[in-house]
Amino acid sequence: MAGPPGSGKGTQCNLLAQACGWGHLSSGELFRDEIARDTPLGRRLASSIDSGAFVPDDLTVDVVLRALDEMSVENVLLDGFPRTLPQAHALLGRPTRHVVRLVIELVVPTSVAFDRLARRSRSDDDTTAIRLRLALYESQTRPALDWLAGLGLVVTVDGDQPPEAVGAAIGCRLAAMDATTATRASSSASASTASPA
Repeated sequence: MAGPPGSGKGTQCNLLAQACGWGHLSSGELFRDEIARDTPLGRRLASSIDSGAFVPDDLTVDVVLRALDEMSVENVLLDGFPRTLPQAHALLGRPTRHVVRLVIELVVPTSVAFDRLARRSRSDDDTTAIRLRLALYESQTRPALDWLAGLGLVVTVDGDQPPEAVGAAIGCRLAAMDATTATRASSSASASTASPA
Protein backbone atom coordinates (compact mmCIF):
# COMPACT_ATOMS: atom_id res chain seq x y z
CA MET A 1 0.00 0.00 0.00
CA ALA A 2 1.51 3.28 -1.09
CA GLY A 3 0.52 6.90 -0.86
CA PRO A 4 1.72 10.11 0.69
CA PRO A 5 1.77 10.54 4.46
CA GLY A 6 -1.83 11.14 5.50
CA SER A 7 -3.36 9.24 2.57
CA GLY A 8 -4.93 6.59 4.78
CA LYS A 9 -2.55 3.69 4.13
CA GLY A 10 -2.61 2.50 7.73
CA THR A 11 -6.40 2.71 7.98
CA GLN A 12 -6.91 0.77 4.77
CA CYS A 13 -4.28 -1.84 5.64
CA ASN A 14 -5.91 -2.41 9.03
CA LEU A 15 -9.36 -2.82 7.46
CA LEU A 16 -8.08 -5.13 4.72
CA ALA A 17 -5.98 -7.23 7.10
CA GLN A 18 -9.00 -7.75 9.38
CA ALA A 19 -11.37 -8.52 6.51
CA CYS A 20 -9.04 -10.96 4.73
CA GLY A 21 -6.99 -12.39 7.58
CA TRP A 22 -3.80 -11.06 6.04
CA GLY A 23 -0.69 -9.90 7.80
CA HIS A 24 -0.05 -6.16 8.10
CA LEU A 25 3.50 -4.89 8.26
CA SER A 26 3.85 -1.15 8.85
CA SER A 27 7.36 0.26 8.54
CA GLY A 28 6.30 3.21 10.71
CA GLU A 29 5.01 0.92 13.47
CA LEU A 30 8.18 -1.15 13.35
CA PHE A 31 10.24 2.02 13.71
CA ARG A 32 8.07 3.44 16.53
CA ASP A 33 8.35 0.11 18.39
CA GLU A 34 12.16 0.24 18.23
CA ILE A 35 12.10 3.86 19.42
CA ALA A 36 9.73 3.06 22.30
CA ARG A 37 12.02 0.25 23.43
CA ASP A 38 14.94 2.73 23.34
CA THR A 39 17.18 0.29 21.51
CA PRO A 40 20.37 1.51 19.80
CA LEU A 41 18.54 1.07 16.49
CA GLY A 42 15.58 2.97 17.92
CA ARG A 43 17.78 5.94 18.82
CA ARG A 44 19.15 6.02 15.24
CA LEU A 45 15.64 5.83 13.85
CA ALA A 46 14.38 8.59 16.18
CA SER A 47 16.83 11.15 14.87
CA SER A 48 15.60 10.64 11.29
CA ILE A 49 11.91 10.48 12.14
CA ASP A 50 11.96 13.50 14.47
CA SER A 51 13.41 15.65 11.70
CA GLY A 52 10.76 14.47 9.23
CA ALA A 53 13.37 12.76 7.03
CA PHE A 54 13.10 9.25 5.67
CA VAL A 55 14.94 6.58 7.61
CA PRO A 56 18.10 5.60 5.64
CA ASP A 57 17.48 2.86 3.09
CA ASP A 58 19.87 0.33 4.64
CA LEU A 59 18.15 0.54 8.04
CA THR A 60 14.68 0.44 6.52
CA VAL A 61 15.41 -2.55 4.30
CA ASP A 62 17.01 -4.46 7.18
CA VAL A 63 14.15 -3.81 9.62
CA VAL A 64 11.27 -4.40 7.20
CA LEU A 65 12.63 -7.42 5.33
CA ARG A 66 13.65 -9.10 8.59
CA ALA A 67 10.11 -8.59 9.91
CA LEU A 68 8.63 -9.84 6.62
CA ASP A 69 10.70 -13.02 6.82
CA GLU A 70 9.29 -13.62 10.31
CA MET A 71 5.65 -13.33 9.15
CA SER A 72 3.89 -16.69 9.24
CA VAL A 73 0.95 -15.78 7.00
CA GLU A 74 0.96 -16.16 3.23
CA ASN A 75 -0.45 -12.74 2.32
CA VAL A 76 1.11 -9.64 3.86
CA LEU A 77 0.20 -6.01 3.34
CA LEU A 78 3.26 -3.76 3.28
CA ASP A 79 2.28 -0.38 4.66
CA GLY A 80 4.69 2.38 3.70
CA PHE A 81 7.34 0.16 2.15
CA PRO A 82 9.08 0.53 -0.22
CA ARG A 83 9.45 4.33 0.02
CA THR A 84 12.47 4.73 -2.27
CA LEU A 85 13.80 3.18 -5.44
CA PRO A 86 16.64 1.33 -3.62
CA GLN A 87 14.05 -0.12 -1.22
CA ALA A 88 11.88 -1.25 -4.15
CA HIS A 89 14.91 -2.87 -5.79
CA ALA A 90 15.77 -4.61 -2.50
CA LEU A 91 12.21 -5.91 -2.08
CA LEU A 92 11.88 -7.32 -5.59
CA GLY A 93 15.48 -8.34 -6.00
CA ARG A 94 15.89 -10.87 -3.23
CA PRO A 95 14.59 -14.41 -2.92
CA THR A 96 11.65 -14.70 -0.58
CA ARG A 97 8.52 -16.76 -0.23
CA HIS A 98 6.45 -13.55 -0.48
CA VAL A 99 5.81 -12.23 -3.99
CA VAL A 100 4.75 -8.65 -4.74
CA ARG A 101 1.48 -9.04 -6.59
CA LEU A 102 0.12 -5.50 -6.55
CA VAL A 103 0.94 -2.00 -5.34
CA ILE A 104 -2.12 0.08 -4.47
CA GLU A 105 -1.37 3.79 -4.49
CA LEU A 106 -3.82 5.94 -2.53
CA VAL A 107 -3.96 9.28 -4.31
CA VAL A 108 -4.92 12.36 -2.30
CA PRO A 109 -4.36 16.08 -2.92
CA THR A 110 -1.41 17.49 -0.97
CA SER A 111 -3.72 19.87 0.90
CA VAL A 112 -5.85 16.96 2.14
CA ALA A 113 -2.79 14.97 3.25
CA PHE A 114 -1.41 18.06 5.03
CA ASP A 115 -4.70 18.68 6.88
CA ARG A 116 -4.95 15.05 7.95
CA LEU A 117 -1.37 15.06 9.26
CA ALA A 118 -1.86 18.38 11.05
CA ARG A 119 -4.75 16.86 13.04
CA ARG A 120 -2.51 14.04 14.34
CA SER A 121 -0.62 14.37 17.57
CA ARG A 122 2.58 12.46 16.78
CA SER A 123 5.81 14.37 17.38
CA ASP A 124 6.92 13.83 13.77
CA ASP A 125 3.86 15.72 12.52
CA ASP A 126 4.72 19.38 13.22
CA THR A 127 4.16 21.76 10.29
CA THR A 128 7.76 21.86 9.08
CA ALA A 129 8.13 18.09 9.29
CA ILE A 130 4.80 17.60 7.48
CA ARG A 131 5.94 19.76 4.57
CA LEU A 132 9.24 17.87 4.42
CA ARG A 133 7.54 14.45 4.53
CA LEU A 134 5.18 15.39 1.69
CA ALA A 135 8.06 16.77 -0.40
CA LEU A 136 10.11 13.64 0.28
CA TYR A 137 7.24 11.49 -0.90
CA GLU A 138 7.29 13.20 -4.29
CA SER A 139 11.07 13.28 -4.63
CA GLN A 140 11.89 9.84 -3.16
CA THR A 141 8.79 7.63 -3.39
CA ARG A 142 7.47 8.77 -6.76
CA PRO A 143 10.49 7.30 -8.64
CA ALA A 144 9.94 3.97 -6.86
CA LEU A 145 6.26 3.97 -7.83
CA ASP A 146 7.12 4.90 -11.42
CA TRP A 147 9.54 1.95 -11.59
CA LEU A 148 6.97 -0.41 -10.08
CA ALA A 149 4.33 0.93 -12.49
CA GLY A 150 6.69 0.09 -15.36
CA LEU A 151 6.56 -3.50 -14.12
CA GLY A 152 2.75 -3.42 -14.26
CA LEU A 153 2.34 -3.61 -10.48
CA VAL A 154 0.72 -0.25 -9.59
CA VAL A 155 -2.97 0.62 -9.53
CA THR A 156 -4.33 3.88 -8.14
CA VAL A 157 -7.28 4.48 -5.85
CA ASP A 158 -8.79 7.85 -4.95
CA GLY A 159 -7.94 8.23 -1.26
CA ASP A 160 -9.94 11.47 -0.87
CA GLN A 161 -13.16 9.68 -0.01
CA PRO A 162 -14.68 8.24 3.15
CA PRO A 163 -12.70 5.18 4.36
CA GLU A 164 -15.52 2.81 3.39
CA ALA A 165 -15.52 4.07 -0.21
CA VAL A 166 -11.73 3.79 -0.42
CA GLY A 167 -11.98 0.24 0.94
CA ALA A 168 -14.62 -0.66 -1.64
CA ALA A 169 -12.43 0.69 -4.45
CA ILE A 170 -9.47 -1.31 -3.14
CA GLY A 171 -11.69 -4.41 -3.01
CA CYS A 172 -12.58 -3.89 -6.69
CA ARG A 173 -8.90 -3.58 -7.61
CA LEU A 174 -8.07 -6.78 -5.73
CA ALA A 175 -10.97 -8.62 -7.36
CA ALA A 176 -9.78 -7.48 -10.80
CA MET A 177 -6.27 -8.70 -9.99
CA ASP A 178 -7.60 -12.07 -8.85
CA ALA A 179 -9.74 -12.39 -12.00
CA THR A 180 -6.73 -11.57 -14.19
CA THR A 181 -4.60 -14.12 -12.34
CA ALA A 182 -7.30 -16.78 -12.71
CA THR A 183 -7.70 -16.04 -16.43
CA ARG A 184 -3.94 -16.31 -17.01
CA ALA A 185 -3.80 -19.59 -15.09
CA SER A 186 -6.73 -20.98 -17.06
CA SER A 187 -5.16 -19.91 -20.39
CA SER A 188 -1.84 -21.47 -19.42
CA ALA A 189 -3.53 -24.71 -18.42
CA SER A 190 -5.50 -24.81 -21.70
CA ALA A 191 -2.39 -24.15 -23.76
CA SER A 192 -0.41 -26.87 -22.02
CA THR A 193 -3.15 -29.49 -22.47
CA ALA A 194 -3.91 -28.66 -26.12
CA SER A 195 -2.77 -31.39 -28.48
CA PRO A 196 -0.43 -30.44 -31.32
CA ALA A 197 -2.07 -30.03 -34.74
